[in-house]
Amino acid sequence: MSAPSDSLDDLQSDIGHVAVLIATIQDLAINVAMPDNEAVAKGIQQVQSLLWIARDLSENLNVAAEACHQKVMRDFRTPRSVRS
Repeated sequence: MSAPSDSLDDLQSDIGHVAVLIATIQDLAINVAMPDNEAVAKGIQQVQSLLWIARDLSENLNVAAEACHQKVMRDFRTPRSVRS
C-alpha cells in the first residue's frame, strides 16, 4: 500500500490490491469444509456471503476508479475552450 497521496494511479493501485486481497480470502473461505455444528456452519456461510459482497464492491470500485481516472485525463488533455 502506498503512503497517502493525491495520485489517481496510487489510489487505483491500492483499490486493485484490496480487490485482489478480498477475492483471495473469498476463494479460500468458499473451500472451507462445513462443520457438523449448525451454528458454526451458519457463521461460515455468513462470512462467505459478506466476502462475496465485498469482493464485488471492490471490483466495481476499481472499475469506477479507472473510469474516473480516464475522465480526468481526457479533461486534462481537452483545451479549456472546448470543455465548456
